[in-house]
Amino acid sequence: MRNLVFFSLLLASLFTFCLKADESPKPVKTEKLILIEKEPERAPRTLGDLFVTCYYNNECLEVEFPADVNSMDITISDGAVTIWSGFVTADAPACDIPYLVGQYQITCTTDNGAVYQGILSL
Repeated sequence: MRNLVFFSLLLASLFTFCLKADESPKPVKTEKLILIEKEPERAPRTLGDLFVTCYYNNECLEVEFPADVNSMDITISDGAVTIWSGFVTADAPACDIPYLVGQYQITCTTDNGAVYQGILSL
C-alpha cells in the first residue's frame, strides 16, 4: 500500500511538471506606450486605426494589433542609427529585444503600409 501511494505521488508530480514545461513564458508588461500613426491618411478612419499600443521593458516588447493588421516590422533606433529590428505577427505579438537603457525611437510598419512611431524610455 505504501508503495502504491509513493508511486501515485511520483506520477502526479511528473504530470504537473510536464504541464508546467509546456507553458510558454509571456513577457512582463511593465510600461505602456501609445504609438501614433506617422502620416495618417485623409480618409475617415476609426480611432483604433490611428494608434497601436505597445508594452515593453528592457528585454522584451509586445504589440497589440489593430483588427486589420496581421504582421509588423519593428525598428528601434537612436536617431539615424538602427539599434534593433524585428518582425512580429498577430499570432506571436511579443519578441525579445537587446537589453537597452535610455530613450529610443520605435517605428512599427504594418503589413498594410501604416507607420506608427513613439519613444521608448528604458
